[in-house]
Amino acid sequence: MFVPPALATPNPQFAADLISSEILAELPDGYIIRPLDLDDFDRGYLETLAELTTVGAVSKQMFADRFAWMKARSNEMCCIVVVEPGTGRIVGIIKQLVHIGKTKGAYKVVLTCSQKNVGFYEKCGLEAKGASMAVYFH
Repeated sequence: MFVPPALATPNPQFAADLISSEILAELPDGYIIRPLDLDDFDRGYLETLAELTTVGAVSKQMFADRFAWMKARSNEMCCIVVVEPGTGRIVGIIKQLVHIGKTKGAYKVVLTCSQKNVGFYEKCGLEAKGASMAVYFH
């Protein structure tokens, strides 16, 4: 499958051909959906993630280690980013996650978010299910 040059990055977490051209066409002009890349540490990925859930202090090396772990499991999990035009900063997206889940034959897509964001994601078609628990070491 053809991968538009705008989606090509040096070290994507998964194959860019999983990105839906239909969903790309729905984005406002200049916005791009693409796989998470190792370089996204410097593009605001963690800041955007912190709007969804607790992130904690993550060094560049910690990010690189987790990225390698996720890349090795790209058949099980796909992390996407939406790049804002002009700034190159990372912003969020939902429809693409659902598309990738369907394309890969997943039986569900799971999103972890802060309690304050539950209403927003319900408006996007997700349902609150169970509870998420965590232990943070950093």
